[in-house]
Parts: sequence; C-alpha cells; structure tokens
Amino acid sequence: MFYYLTYENLINFEKLKSSQDKKAIEVQIEHFGQTPVQLLRKAHPKRFPREKIMRMNLSTSIYWRMKELTQVKTFTIKICELPIIFIQFKRESGIVSFLGIPDKIITIDIERNLMDHSWSIFRRATQKENSIINNDPNSNENPNENLNQNSNQNSNQKKNHNNSNQNSNQNEKQDDLIRNFTFLTNSDKGLKKKIGVSFASDAHNLGNCFDSPENEDILFSCGYWDDSFKITNLQNRECIQSIIWHRDIVTCLKFNRNFLVTGSKDTTLIVWDCNFNSGKIFLDSPKNILCEHNDEIECLDINWDLDMIVSGSRDGTCLVHTLRKAKFVRNLYKFSKSVSMIQIALNGNICVYCQEDNMVTVFSINGKFLSQRVLNEKIQCWSLTESSQFLILGTDEGRVHFLFLDSLENFKSFSVGESIKSITLTKDEKYLLIGSEKGNIHIVLFYFRF
Repeated sequence: MFYYLTYENLINFEKLKSSQDKKAIEVQIEHFGQTPVQLLRKAHPKRFPREKIMRMNLSTSIYWRMKELTQVKTFTIKICELPIIFIQFKRESGIVSFLGIPDKIITIDIERNLMDHSWSIFRRATQKENSIINNDPNSNENPNENLNQNSNQNSNQKKNHNNSNQNSNQNEKQDDLIRNFTFLTNSDKGLKKKIGVSFASDAHNLGNCFDSPENEDILFSCGYWDDSFKITNLQNRECIQSIIWHRDIVTCLKFNRNFLVTGSKDTTLIVWDCNFNSGKIFLDSPKNILCEHNDEIECLDINWDLDMIVSGSRDGTCLVHTLRKAKFVRNLYKFSKSVSMIQIALNGNICVYCQEDNMVTVFSINGKFLSQRVLNEKIQCWSLTESSQFLILGTDEGRVHFLFLDSLENFKSFSVGESIKSITLTKDEKYLLIGSEKGNIHIVLFYFRF
C-alpha cells in the first residue's frame, strides 16, 4: 500500500555490504517517512449481517412494509360520480406541516372538474386502545389481576360480556388504530369547478395531460380542442395563461424543476423554461423545439437531475434527448405498437408501456434492455416508488400490482373491486391513493402484525 522502504524491519542494514547503497536507502527512508506497524489500537467491530444492514438503510422503504404485509386495509371515499383521471399529492413545506396545516390532494375527473382535498396524519389511538388490540387472545395474563377480591364477581361478568363481543369490538378498534388520517373533500363547498375548455374528441390517455409542481399552486393541463395548453391557479381555479404554440392538439406534458415539456400531434416536443416569481408564472417563448419524431407524440417524461427527455410516438418510436440543450441522444427502441406511457426512475431506468399489446419494457439509462413482460390486464396508470425498486400498476380490472422494476417479477397484488384510473403514493410511501372509474378514492394502508 505504501512505499516498500517505509515499512519497519523490511531492510536488514547489516547485510548491506555497499556503504553507498546503505546511504541511498537511508536517504529514501528519511524522505518517505516510516509506516507504523500498528495503525489502530482498537479492534475492528464485527460486521452486521447483510439483512440487518439493508433494514437499517431502507428502514422507511416500502419494501419492508410490503414484505411483512399481512392484510391490505382500504378506506373508500366517494367524491364524485365520474372517473377520476388524475390524482396528485401536494405536500406543504416543512414549516407549514410542523404548524399542523394539512397537505393537499388534487383530483380531476373526466369532465375536467378540479377538486382539492385536505390530508393530514394523526394518531387517534390511546394507550388503553393499544393495550386491548395488542393483547394476545391466547395469553393467560389476567387484565383484572389488580382488582380486589370484593369485585371478582363484577369483573367476571365484564369479562364474559367482553368475550361475547370480542370480534366486533376488536375490528372496530383496529380500524380506529390504523385510520390515522383525515381526508376532507372540498367538493361540497362550491369549490368544484371545470378547468380549461372541452377535450378534443379524439383525445385519449388523459392521465398524461396534467401535471403540477409540488410546491406551487398551479396546474398545467392540455388535450384541449383549441391546440392549447393552460396554466391554472389552484387557489381560485382561474386560468392564468393559455398558450397556443403547437400546430395540433397537445397530447401530453411533464414538469420537473423549472422545465416544462409539451408533446403534440404535430410530432414536435417543446421545452419551456418556467421561472416562478412571487408565486406567478408566465411563459413567453419556447426554450427549444425538438422535431425528431415522425408521428404523433403520445407520452413523455423528463428528469432534470439526469438531464433527460424520453418521448414515445404512435408509430412505436421511443427517443431520448437532453433536457437542457435539447440534443438527440439515441433511438431507444422501435416498438411495433403505439407507446402509451413512459416513466423515468430516479436511478435512470426507463419504463415503457404499449397498451395495444399490454407490454411493459424496462431499459437502463444507457438504453440497455433490462426486462420485458406481457400482462393479462390493461394498465390504466402507474407509479414508481422513490427508491426505484417497485413499479406500481393500476389495471382496468381493479387490481394493483407491485412489480420489481429490474425484473418485472410480481411482488404483491391486491384488488380494490373497480377499474382504476389514477394512482399516487404519499411522500412517506405509507399510503396509496387510488382514483377509480366510479368516482371513489381508495386509500390503501399497509397493515402489520402487532
């Protein structure tokens, strides 16, 4: 590791016959210094098992919650009568959350009705309720052992009464324990309002037509008949700006950091630089225009950190560009069917879905093919976990599938009983919010053994 002459007792000067060689070595040792035989006095601690290290590093990961999953608990809230095509969780800043102000969830139905809802986490269960739920029914421990002998008869009567109603009471208290959130819909307060203008008659994949910055009260939307995309203020539901730059219907858009990218049937992608000044935004002219596609653009995704734009068109072409300088990088793949959805994971993996043949394909950031899978159900929406470990799919048959992103192997699946149109994870990845075809919001909790 170090220069060989610096180690102690490596050279035996008594065996050196030449005084010139001896002097040369002494000069080298003097200049290089000497490496001590023992650098540390304290022994190195034993290594933890690999499983324990993974638990320590991924203690908040959804993997461990799903791995130990014993029951999926779902709460259903009716907010409208129409399919919910878009749902997004908007977390307030740390200071605002600390003050107890609830976070916001926005939903949009197929008639363009924009609704916002309040979301907050709390803990309603008391210590007494915890002790009842956590009590092992097979345990011989007597909860009334501290009562005196004069009240033994009354305690036995209470015990018999509790045993007769044990199942119903325990289920109710379990619901109280795990429902540690509030979801308040504001649609009944006159705040339900249509945004934009009518969708184009041939518009589809409407889930690709909306996006909202996480920390800003604005919404980007497209898919309108007038070839525009619009910016809406989420507080008063008023349209801030309507931009017409494409020569045909804007089919998809995506926002990340300060960049907005729009895709259109005119086969072009336009990159917009968005500057937020005092909570306001105004788009003047495009930053870049990309013209490499030969057919209508169906979907796209962007990642500012990775400097990537990935877009898919109706002819099955999937292209990669740089976000900042709009340079063409590669033709990712030429699918035989139209590309319906694209998503970029935080680790750079690219997920592509072709709805016509129900095929999901995953590529690396360098365009290397990783895995492919043909499903038996049509995917209506999807989401990625923050760790880029799982791809969460919502299908038209009402099932939710957790797939390993690298291999697309199934990890967990469950059903919500109706067709799924939109899906999102909360930031702590403890709650899954699902928008359904019948206007319901299904809030899925991952319920553990006590």
